[in-house]
Amino acid sequence: MQDPLIFIFEENIIIAMDLKSILISNGYMNVFIYSNKNAIINDALNNPPNLIISEVILNQKDEGIVIAEKIWQQHKIPFIFVTSIPFNYYKNKLDKSICEFIPKPFNEEKLLHIVDELVLKGSSILV
Repeated sequence: MQDPLIFIFEENIIIAMDLKSILISNGYMNVFIYSNKNAIINDALNNPPNLIISEVILNQKDEGIVIAEKIWQQHKIPFIFVTSIPFNYYKNKLDKSICEFIPKPFNEEKLLHIVDELVLKGSSILV
């Protein structure tokens, strides 16, 4: 399998860099950070990643969910939503087979376990 491609959509640069560092130190070398919704949608539609890690609420809107829904119209890319808000409302709206929610502050071991699982799903979906 090729090196998985992972996109991170997070407005807090410290959290985004922490996520990227964790992923790189665990063998995921193709990790890109986005803070612009249009850029991540465009890149995901033109070069689908194996996984997207996103905050739910960005700019005080549920842009993480909106982005997932737009991308899922063309590609069923798995998402991990890392969030500090209660996520039961969103969990019922989304395809649970290709998305997971992790509360902030996140547990690195749990995050990596979910990343490993969803990267495999993403790789099989994109083939």
